[in-house]
Amino acid sequence: QQTVKRSFTLGGIGLHSGEYAAIRVRPAFAGEGRYFVRVPLGERRKIPARSYLHLSNLNVFGASVHSVEALLSALECCGVDNARIEMEGGEEVPVADGSAIGWAINIVVAGLQPAHAVGDAKGRTEKRRALKPTQAVTVQEGDAFVSLYPSNTLKISCGVDCPAAPIIGRQWKSWVPDQDEHYRWIIAPARTFYTSLEVYNLRSRGLIKGGTIGAALIAYGSDWYEDGMARFYEDEPARHKIVDLTGDLALLSGEGSQGLPIGHIVAYNADHAL
Repeated sequence: QQTVKRSFTLGGIGLHSGEYAAIRVRPAFAGEGRYFVRVPLGERRKIPARSYLHLSNLNVFGASVHSVEALLSALECCGVDNARIEMEGGEEVPVADGSAIGWAINIVVAGLQPAHAVGDAKGRTEKRRALKPTQAVTVQEGDAFVSLYPSNTLKISCGVDCPAAPIIGRQWKSWVPDQDEHYRWIIAPARTFYTSLEVYNLRSRGLIKGGTIGAALIAYGSDWYEDGMARFYEDEPARHKIVDLTGDLALLSGEGSQGLPIGHIVAYNADHAL
């Protein structure tokens, strides 16, 4: 199991709340896993990043953290199994530029180190475990689905089909962590995306109060509203779906284990609820 070598801080506004929050990611002992602490509420409001919590919003004993997927994706895919995540200010993790690149860069710069057990003066480490299903598993709603097929290699494939916005259209992206380029280069930079109609509907519901043009790609028919923002012109939405999926599956981790199960994970038009 691993943790960060040193702490780092990133602050900003939440996409939906518009409130400012500061996030400090600190080293943690082996077996503690990844957990949030609402500062100054302290340890009594410790919020584990575990799968029994709803969607991308975590809540324990009245303490809440929202929009955790990009941060958890970066921690999971960059190898941070144990981390104390202190949150001060608002309840929503900062959206930054709508991608996971800010988190990934900070993790890479901070570096990784073996995580030692609590009170272990000899510095012994703990094994990193991962789920490895032996049978195919599928969850589906309408034509959207997430499936896992048994394999000895972790592979993630995400597909998006958006006829309402030809600039998105139908696209797929696959990523094999052990064989392809590092997450920091080809997955983390992909921004979240919306159609112009989705933006209108969200704003009418009082959401995306902190949404700026730089926080998301907005599809306007056959073009992006700000064309120069696209980093992967052919498949950025599919890449960002990998960020979302890995962030959600990171909630399967526990006690320093790997959240992503070993196998070929395939998702098509999947949202956080699915």
